[in-house]
Amino acid sequence: MGERPTADSERGAAILWALIFVTITAGLVVSQNAYTSARRNSRDARYNRASMAETFARSGLQDAVGWFHGRANQPITDFSPAYDPHGIPPRIETIAPDIGLVREFPINGNLWGRYEVRKTDARDVSRERGNLVPGSAWELGVRAFIFRRRSAEAAFDQLPNQLVGTKSLSSELRWLNISTPAPAALCVDEPGRATLGSKAILDGAGSIAIAYRDPATLLPVPSILTPLIDAAAIVTGALQQLGSPTYDATPARVFAMSIDELRTYSDVTLETEVGGGGWDWARLLAWLRSILTHSAPAEDAVATDSTPRIDGRLVVTKSLRLDGKLQIVNSLLVIDGNLTSSMAADVQIDGIVYVNGDATLAAGKIDINGLLVVRGTAKIGTGFLSTGITLRYDAARIEQVRRTVGRYREQRSRNPVQ
Repeated sequence: MGERPTADSERGAAILWALIFVTITAGLVVSQNAYTSARRNSRDARYNRASMAETFARSGLQDAVGWFHGRANQPITDFSPAYDPHGIPPRIETIAPDIGLVREFPINGNLWGRYEVRKTDARDVSRERGNLVPGSAWELGVRAFIFRRRSAEAAFDQLPNQLVGTKSLSSELRWLNISTPAPAALCVDEPGRATLGSKAILDGAGSIAIAYRDPATLLPVPSILTPLIDAAAIVTGALQQLGSPTYDATPARVFAMSIDELRTYSDVTLETEVGGGGWDWARLLAWLRSILTHSAPAEDAVATDSTPRIDGRLVVTKSLRLDGKLQIVNSLLVIDGNLTSSMAADVQIDGIVYVNGDATLAAGKIDINGLLVVRGTAKIGTGFLSTGITLRYDAARIEQVRRTVGRYREQRSRNPVQ
């Protein structure tokens, strides 16, 4: 008979098996950690490449917008970035004029980025947007690539070079051909909708003080055939009625798009009614300042006298109540609702104000140099708590707004190129 295992030998075997188990378990843990770390690094690398590709794609869109802005003759009917280093002046707008707008930049080591706004991805869609002037609307697509450049002789996406990330975006540019209803300080749809109180000062500046549609073209013909003007109001210029369709203040005629469409191209948009709808004036100014500080140079956000200032902007709001200091210069202010003012209002607007509802500027001090268009009822300077409401037609200021605000603007929503 064999010898029975002793207690010591049994303990030794148990320790041996325990060591083997610990070794295997430790190996599995180390292996799993290495696998997890590798997956995490791979995921992070993919994320970083995707993030870089999107950054390049957005840069490509901005470069394309800059190209459209840089053309002397507007609107643009031919997308043709040039490469002419020996021209006078030289034009180096792309590295591949046969493709379109193409640029490449080193990122780190042999890692490079590239974007392409191809001619085949730049399409004039003016006719599709409602028979607009050719070149008024462009659909642009940009393709971005992250690649490792191992050979300058091979194409970026051909071996030995290696493509490691891609991204595509699309957007629409719109040239705003702002068509004012008439060269007047105040434009209203119907004559009886305009009331000038004792605090109103209207100056046609050699043109028209108040323009409105010929009552004979309105059905039924309104009972009030001329604007209501207080004897103390100061009016310089003619009161002129314009036949239809000569007078047309609809958004489709003035902006060649709806206000909802215009909102997608605006610099500043307020979706909540301001003044009576939960917004107070201090919050509005703080909100505007924060928006402008992040989207414009500091000098555009605040004037030297600490009066909040908006310069060269397209602003679209709901109903607005002017209730403090504000300066708006070379801008287009579109109000899809009503415009009112309080006795604390101290506002200067040099540009175009378009009110899709009623405008009751009865209190405070307000100067508008340019043009005021009102689709509803216009009551100007009708209150006792006003130090003067002045509307002055300024053709030069209106033209400046056309050049500044009416240039090509990018739609804020972007979708992948198909």
